[in-house]
Amino acid sequence: MGDPAAAQACLHVWINVVLQAARDLFPDPQRKPSTETRHAKRNAIAAEHWLGSRDFHKICSLAGLDGSRVETALRNRLQDYYCGRFNRGLFRPNGGAAQHHPQKAAQDD
Repeated sequence: MGDPAAAQACLHVWINVVLQAARDLFPDPQRKPSTETRHAKRNAIAAEHWLGSRDFHKICSLAGLDGSRVETALRNRLQDYYCGRFNRGLFRPNGGAAQHHPQKAAQDD
């Protein structure tokens, strides 16, 4: 059946890929150096194009996540971000964020 520790490590890698895309979608406005700002904007654009793609859904699946639900949640937060609610404190980056529990997700199915 394979090594459970290795399987868990792989799961964490894929989860971190999705988390990095989420981080890239919401660049930190406090970063001042212009080169970092340009890179952050470029990464945000790339992450937004990746969101909802076939590869995005495949990575979500490998991470044990429902790609459609993740996409909807990120698009909703992205809308809040662009409307300015993100930076005025109405958006809580960790508030209400679902925790990933593979066992619970399997029970919900």
